[in-house]
Amino acid sequence: MHVDEWITRKSFDAVVLTGNGRTEVRIVKAIGEKLNGRYQLAFLIIPINGKKRIGLSIIKSIFIIAEKYGVRKFVIFVDKEHVTKINDVARYIKKGCFLKGLKEIRKNILYKFQIRCTTAKNFILEVIIGINGITKRIEENRSLFIKLFFNQNVPADKKAIMNFYRKRRIHEGQAIIQASNEIVASAFPAIYYGLKLIHANE
Repeated sequence: MHVDEWITRKSFDAVVLTGNGRTEVRIVKAIGEKLNGRYQLAFLIIPINGKKRIGLSIIKSIFIIAEKYGVRKFVIFVDKEHVTKINDVARYIKKGCFLKGLKEIRKNILYKFQIRCTTAKNFILEVIIGINGITKRIEENRSLFIKLFFNQNVPADKKAIMNFYRKRRIHEGQAIIQASNEIVASAFPAIYYGLKLIHANE
């Protein structure tokens, strides 16, 4: 599975959205490399219409992308601290569209659903949402990965994690690629199983 940054002239099968930027880029790219498959994913870095969205509000962006670029499949990764309850998804569905078939794939971590739009441009969107963080955010997953792979305790703090990899002279993405699937799935279940869910639909 190949994950690339957004290139409008390039064809792809789904768009990955997140409110947290470069951290997820590195991790999603590395895990995608571990999961062989034909799927091409585009990682949207720039905010849509100049607005950076966090949590489930990022769903508002998919309608702009769907209408402008014809994309129909989306994978969204958000931090747990920004999600009160998954049913809040319905709050961000635009007028003329409705939520269908919200299903929990992995308890409190991974969900999928459809959005059906009956406006002038009739379309159906397929959406996967993965929730990162053990109690709050993805740094907790990153810290857990270090514990499982390197057997080292590092605080769930961006700077501490960055310093750990700098001292080891290895990039985080490289470490993820080297690790077993079992370790990666345990440390990053939302991303791993979210990408596996796309992979299963190939």
